[in-house]
Amino acid sequence: MRKYAMVLVLCAFVGAAQASDGDVAAKFGLLGEWAVDCAQSASLQNMRQTFTVGAQESVSATVEMGSDHPPARETLAGLKLLAPDSIVITFTRESDNYVSLVTLKKKGNRTQVIDSTNTATGEALIRDGMLVRAKRPVPWVTKCGK
Repeated sequence: MRKYAMVLVLCAFVGAAQASDGDVAAKFGLLGEWAVDCAQSASLQNMRQTFTVGAQESVSATVEMGSDHPPARETLAGLKLLAPDSIVITFTRESDNYVSLVTLKKKGNRTQVIDSTNTATGEALIRDGMLVRAKRPVPWVTKCGK
């Protein structure tokens, strides 16, 4: 009986280790459109970020900042749930290959970036939900639609 229980534990561990980025994004509830105010148009103060799953369960984001700015594309990798309400993600901006390691915290249908680090320099941009340089809180964003 003990051997059978150990096999079940090992199978569960192997299955969890094989979760794709798309699976992790879906489990966290990341997929879809997010904004500070879903009723308002995209702008620099109200960026709209849309997360989707593509080929081979890859995750990407499109960031809209208003009609004066072209949409930015980001690829996401290494998605890992830290807890049901917390996820860590490596974001790569496609236009310049800027890479950041980001931790999101979720409360209901809202998320907030609580930590963000430039992976090339190690500089902390956001710590504990606060913009390091500006010394002000990062706004919470709401999932738009369903």
